[in-house]
This record gives sequence, C-alpha cells and structure tokens, in this order.
Amino acid sequence: YTAYADVQTMADEINSILGMESQYTKVGTGVTKRIVNAVANYSSPIDAYYVAQNLLGNTKVSELGFMKKYKAVSEEHDATFDLIEETLNKAYDENPDAEKIYAELDSFKGKEGVTDLYIDFYKFAVADLMKSDINYQVEILKDLEAAALATGKDYGWIYYQPMAETLAAAGKSEEAVEYLEKIIENDTSKYDAYKLKMDIELDAGNKDAASKTLAEFKVNNEETETAYMLEIVYLRRTVQTDKAKTLCLEALEAYESIPELNRQLALVYLADNDYVNAFDSMMLAYNYAYYIYQSTYDTSTLDDPAFYNTLYLSAYLLKNSDKMDEEYSEDIEEILGQFDESVLEDVTKEIIAGKKTAAQVLTEGECDLA
Repeated sequence: YTAYADVQTMADEINSILGMESQYTKVGTGVTKRIVNAVANYSSPIDAYYVAQNLLGNTKVSELGFMKKYKAVSEEHDATFDLIEETLNKAYDENPDAEKIYAELDSFKGKEGVTDLYIDFYKFAVADLMKSDINYQVEILKDLEAAALATGKDYGWIYYQPMAETLAAAGKSEEAVEYLEKIIENDTSKYDAYKLKMDIELDAGNKDAASKTLAEFKVNNEETETAYMLEIVYLRRTVQTDKAKTLCLEALEAYESIPELNRQLALVYLADNDYVNAFDSMMLAYNYAYYIYQSTYDTSTLDDPAFYNTLYLSAYLLKNSDKMDEEYSEDIEEILGQFDESVLEDVTKEIIAGKKTAAQVLTEGECDLA
C-alpha cells in the first residue's frame, strides 16, 4: 500500500509540474496487480476485488483480465450476503437469540442465488462473535468444509486458517496442525499459519520444534517484514524481550510504515512496563493503519481485535501510570473514547482489572491480546 501511494504521489507531482497527465507518468496496472494479488494471498479474493475497485474504479477493474477470478468470487459472495445481511445484523441486537439466527441462516441454503458455503462461513462468524461453544464452532466449520469440497473448487482460503485456529482453541492441536500444513504446503509465505504452528509448539513446551518452524519460515521469507515479525514473537514468547526489542528496532529501519511491526514493538514495551514507548509505538501503528485506510479503504488492520486491543491497553495503562504527562492527554482520551469496553477481549479486561499484568500475558500466558 505504501509503495503504491509513494508511486502515485510521485506521478501526481510530475504531472503537476508538466501541467498535464503524461502517458509516461501514469501508475501502471502492474503495480496494482501486485498489490491486489498480495491482498488476495494475505486475506481473500473478495478483499482483493474490493481493494482493486477502490484503487482503479469499477470500469477499469472490469477491463483487466487478472481481475476476472476475483470478480467472479466477489459476485458469488455478494449475491449470498445481500440475502442474509438482515439476518446477520440480528447478532448485534441487545439480546440476540443465537439459535434463532442459526436456524434462519440455515433456511437460506439451497435457495436460488445462494452459495451454501457462505452461509456456513457467516454462521461461524456469528458463533465466534457470540462466543458460542467452541466445539459447535468446529462443527460449523466442518459443514463449511463439506460444502466447499462439494463444489470441486479450491475454497481453502475461506476455511483452512479459521479451522486451524478454532481446533487449536478447542484443544485439538494435532488436527489444527494438519490444516496449517495444508496452508504451508500451498504457500510458504503464510505468516498466520506459521505463527499458529509455532504458538502450538511453544504452548506444548516444544521449544525445539518452534525454533525449527521459525527457521523454516525465515529461510522461505528471508529479510521480509513477516520474517522479522515471527522471530520477534518467538523472542517475546521465550522471554527474550531485550532481543525482541532490538530486532523490532532493526526491522523498523527497513519497514517503518508496517503497522504490525510497530504493534509488536508496543507489545515488547508493554511486557517491560514501558508504557510511554508502548503508547508512542501504537500511535505510530495507528497512524500508518489509518493511512492505509485512506489510500485503499482497507480497514482490516483497524478492525483487527489484536490491533485495537493493543491500542486501547497502551492508552489505558499510560493514563493510569506515574509516567502520564499532559502532552498525551488529548490523544489518550480520543483513543479511549473510541471503544466501549464490551468490545475488548477478556484478557485485556483482566489486565485493566488488575487480575493479570501485561508482562504475564505477553510472555507467559496468551502472549497476545486477541
């Protein structure tokens, strides 16, 4: 995103000097293609199509051959989503009836214009939001898998990672790793898959296996921001916070505008009870994430529970520490005012309530805030 924005800014400046839009200073579709494919790889074909629309506009997108596959998936998804949107919104009622919502969603299956696997996908999203029994969530994902396999197409992107995460949360680590291996076999750049695999190994006390997982990822993704991030997580989880901090700062010299790297540095500072630097790092992360949103309308970072929980916690802990200074007041009040505590993760609430410390959570316990 940042690279695209930098290229676009340079083209605009040159055209401003020339007083015209020169054919030699247009941002080519090759740059956009790389960004869109990266979004599809990191997130989903649906998000990739949405980003392309914002970067290029609907007319230009429909003319590009490489967008056809993303457009087809997006239209397929939207046709189903439009039919079930009203039902999904009921999950945000004051006292939602989970069973009624699930039944209503199931009633759409088999109807014209509906792709059943998206029903199961959003049924899982509702179950996750409403914190339904974790084994029931696994059951929904198994239904999603069956519906996906029945199409004969590759829909692994929609359920492999959530399946692995949910199985791990249900204590079914071996099965979770099987899904992670499917992701990794297809794409060795998948940070989330490697991270969860490493977390599972560390949770089991198998530091050697976790170290090998980290080493494999670093070989396949040498000197990338994600290689830095995975090693930073490993160092923090193995209580090597000084090394984690040093590596964070090194990584930020090369990738200063990556929100997650700034968030990781904030987590290291929180683990060290350095609330001033934690808040400064999260404000940088927030500003970069907001810049991405302004450039592409991509809100995935801002909407990530791990991100906004870290943002909230860093503001809260600084406000209530002896390091609080008037210069931070306005920013802190703005951040805290954005969130109702009901949207915060339980682990964040426990730190706020004094039941756990940030250091305990970030090095010994959950090791993250979502």
